[in-house]
Amino acid sequence: MRRSALFVLAVGALIASSLQARDVAKVAEASMLVTGSVELNTDGSVHGYTLDHQEKIPSAVVDLIQRNVPTWRFTFSNPPSSMPKETMSLRVVAKNVDERHTTLSLTAVQLDDAAGTPSDHVHSTDQKPVPVFPAFSLKNRISGSVYLLVKVGRDGKVMDIATEQVNLRKEYEQTNMELYRKDLADAAEKAVRQWTFAVPTTGKSAQAPSWLVRVPVNFHIANGDYDPNSGYDYGSWEIYIPGPRRSVSWLTDKRLLAEAPDATPAGTIHQLDSAPQLAP
Repeated sequence: MRRSALFVLAVGALIASSLQARDVAKVAEASMLVTGSVELNTDGSVHGYTLDHQEKIPSAVVDLIQRNVPTWRFTFSNPPSSMPKETMSLRVVAKNVDERHTTLSLTAVQLDDAAGTPSDHVHSTDQKPVPVFPAFSLKNRISGSVYLLVKVGRDGKVMDIATEQVNLRKEYEQTNMELYRKDLADAAEKAVRQWTFAVPTTGKSAQAPSWLVRVPVNFHIANGDYDPNSGYDYGSWEIYIPGPRRSVSWLTDKRLLAEAPDATPAGTIHQLDSAPQLAP
């Protein structure tokens, strides 16, 4: 679920060691995905949290998280009898205010059950075929991240699939950006539609008729031998143009769209409605 916590600071304090100011000025957003774990009290308040590799995270980001996460409260679909521990991913976004200041905001949080067994959740058993970089975008050296919403049936096969958001790494004419977003989305959907998933056989969702999962697919072309602003190195910033959030015609429970797609870390699969939700 999205939660925005704003913090304004001098450009030098945030980006001197990670980004070039001239790069940030050309794009809409720079962001970082921070991961860790959180332990909750049975009333949904935060008992404590840890961040993965905190030494790699800029101090301004650590400070922003420290100011906010302890104040959060979560809701449960089924009240727990003991304190649950969840894995946590946080999306931190930086935007320029002027030549001297940048806003730093915590825009999204996503939790997944850290204590459950793999058989409690949907997970991928066969991520083949691997998404193939589409020729049109490859020719024009277009990098981007596609966030898919997938409905998985009891046989583990894909029943429905839709693209919720496509973030591009550079800005182009609006018409071209839509073409590139569609090109990458079509390639991602074509591959993932053929995947087979392992469905829950234990846990509270084992008897569900179907499950919804988010799957991120990255298409990346480095600018030269190394791209420092790809976000691939943990604790570094990713520069990108965020795409519009798309509606999903076949999704009946629209409250599930309250979560932000781009809070799902690369290489993971997030099952919707299976973890505590951040209270409004």
